[in-house]
Parts: sequence; C-alpha cells; structure tokens
Amino acid sequence: MKRGLMLLLFWPVCVWADAASHRKAVDELMLVLRADGAVTTWRKQLDAQAIEVIDKALAGKKEDQLNEAQRAAVERFSQRANAALDAALDWSRFKDPIAQIYLENYSEGEVRDLLGFYRSASGQKALRQGGRIADAVGQLLRSQIQNTLPEFQRIGQDFNQEYEQAALAMRTPVPVKTQPPASSRPAAPAFEGVNPKTGR
Repeated sequence: MKRGLMLLLFWPVCVWADAASHRKAVDELMLVLRADGAVTTWRKQLDAQAIEVIDKALAGKKEDQLNEAQRAAVERFSQRANAALDAALDWSRFKDPIAQIYLENYSEGEVRDLLGFYRSASGQKALRQGGRIADAVGQLLRSQIQNTLPEFQRIGQDFNQEYEQAALAMRTPVPVKTQPPASSRPAAPAFEGVNPKTGR
C-alpha cells in the first residue's frame, strides 16, 4: 500500500521531468536544424519587397534626385517597415509554438534519433544541401509543367468544343410526331336517328 501511495505522490514529478527532458531535446534539435534560419529567410524576402515598394515609388530616380519631403517619406517608410518586421518576425515569438509542433509530432526518443542523425556528417550535409536540393526539385517540376502546358491547352480546347456541341444539341428542338390538324382529319360517319347520349 505504501509503495502504491509513494508512486502516486511522485508520478506528477516524473511526468514533469519527462516533459522537461522532451522539451530540452526539442530545443537542441531546433538549434541543430537552425530553425531560426527560416525566420531570417522570410525577413530577407520581406525586406526585398519593401525595397521594391521604394524603388517603384522612386520611379527610376536616385536618392540625390529627391526633394527633402520625398527623402523624409522614404525614411519614414523604411523605419515603419523595419519596426513592423522586427516585431512580426522576432524569433522569440516563434520558438515555443514551433517547439510545440515538434513535441506533438515526435516522441523524445524520436527527437534524440533525429539529433543523432543531424549531428552526423551525413545529417550536416543534408542540412547544407537541403535548400539547393529543394530548389533543384522545384525547377524540375516547373520545367515539367511548362512542357505539359501545350497538351493541357489542347485538352482544354477539345473540351470546349465538345461542350459547345453538347450544349447546341440540347438547344436544337427534336421533331415530335403530332396529330394532323382537325381540318385535315376525315369526318366521323354520321348516323341518322341515333341519340348520341344513349347510342340508340
């Protein structure tokens, strides 16, 4: 009885220790994977878009060709855009939610297996080459889609033609056999002296 009671008392501590160990392993994995690099990549892309907005507004003018009010507007835009991106893409906002995704999808043992792989030479190479391979695969898919587009266009044209013909067939009335008009029908024979109600 005492042993069962002791187990019950220490069970929450064990669960907490397991959860803490699991989270520690996930934090290590995110470091090895350089998970914060995804946020950095997004930041670079958004910075490039902000520069495009400025370039479009400048319409080919160089900064020294702008008047004072225009330069002030560019400076205000840059400051506001940077502040918004700094707030939105702060790694501290993403670290816990990303860790939670790993915690929900990988057991601690699986996380430690992944750590073992990504710390190996092959795992480090996979991390270095990952972006390049993803780009190459994406290029291959885009190229295949481009090669297939003419065939899809032909299929689309065939469909449009077939569909229009089917729609036209539905609009064309089908001749229906009708009774000839009463004037062209032969008259019923007349029987004199027969009451039409009684037939006598």
